[in-house]
Formats: sequence, structure tokens, C-alpha cells
Amino acid sequence: ICTPCCGCWPSNTGVICTPCCGCWPSNTGVICTPCCGCWPSNTGVICTPCCGCWPSNTGVICTPCCGCWPSNTGVICTPCCGCWPSNTGVICIPCCGCWPSNTGVDCTPCWG
Repeated sequence: ICTPCCGCWPSNTGVICTPCCGCWPSNTGVICTPCCGCWPSNTGVICTPCCGCWPSNTGVICTPCCGCWPSNTGVICTPCCGCWPSNTGVICIPCCGCWPSNTGVDCTPCWG
């Protein structure tokens, strides 16, 4: 009996099952769907969510972003003022005149 497995190598009739993230439709599937946060490596079997998944929610690169929610392994990038060190930073430094709200991304200078 041939039990399907993801990462079949060197071809779909190979004899080695190389683990891969996003195995579908189950852990015995035959399709490797890329996913962000592949762990422990790009041939891992666990998809750990991460913010800034790129180029899409099935991407393989975790681009840091400010306002990562619900934690640093979240999947939503909530904008925030004072994003540091750049617009792909991971720290939200408060600033005056945050716009359009406290989750804005622009720091409008203000007196006082």
C-alpha cells in the first residue's frame, strides 16, 4: 500500500517523504502549500503564524510589522504611530498627534 505523503521525492513516485509546511489536505496529503512561520525550517511541518506574511497569507516570508496582534506570532498587522525602526518595525513608540486615531500611522506635530 502506498500511503500518500507531502514532499515525495525525487518525484511523485519517489520513496522519500520530505516534510513540508502546509501539507494538504492532511498530514498525509500530497500537496505542499507554503505558509508563513514554517518551523523548524523551510522543510518543517508546523505552520507558526506570523505578522507580515508575504506575499500572501500562504507566503513563506515573515516581514515584521508594527502592531502585531494578538502577539508577536499573530497574523494581523495593526497600524500604530511611532513604528520603529521603520514602517516594518515591531515596536510602537507613542507620539503626539497620532492620526487618524491611536492606531494611526502618522505622527502630526503639535505644540504643548
